[in-house]
Amino acid sequence: MPSSRRIGMTFVEIIIAGGLAVLVIGATLYAFMQFRRGFEKGESSAVVLQEGALFLGFLRNDLINAVIDKTLPPDRWRDAVMTVTSNQVSFTAFHDDEGNTEKISYAFSPALGGGSLTRTQGSSRTKTLIDKGIASLSWSLGEEIVPGIGSGVRRIWLNVDLTIGGQGKAGMTSKIITLSTKLFPTRMNRQLNGKS
Repeated sequence: MPSSRRIGMTFVEIIIAGGLAVLVIGATLYAFMQFRRGFEKGESSAVVLQEGALFLGFLRNDLINAVIDKTLPPDRWRDAVMTVTSNQVSFTAFHDDEGNTEKISYAFSPALGGGSLTRTQGSSRTKTLIDKGIASLSWSLGEEIVPGIGSGVRRIWLNVDLTIGGQGKAGMTSKIITLSTKLFPTRMNRQLNGKS
């Protein structure tokens, strides 16, 4: 009896093999797209965190160099220290080794897709520190008199509450990060208390 060996594949076998190949390719593409989306989200969150750190670094450094505006009378010390509104903070700070000062301003521009924050020093060009990544920003001038010798010691600080992130490409958002801190202008505090 002759044996009949089948060589080749039937139509049903070809359809099953093709279906399995499509499933494997589809699962691989889906896994790749999920990995890519996660990577982009992580990258976007890293950028947001870097921008927030850059802003706080600039502000902290500027406040270290901040001084009281000597052109205003002593009874207007609040105005001489810094101007704080809902969208702007400005003060005078040293900008060189010779003791020259200039005005520094931080301006917040809220927007529906995410607000932006800029820094202007003197008459120089405005620099964008955070571009369309701020969910909310508030700042306020804090003040207290610490009991001590005489009438006490006046101490001021700038409260900063910043929420960044949450925005991104369509269908993807970065991680929301909230930063809250108090920044003390040491030189200003010394000047307020009659020490240079």
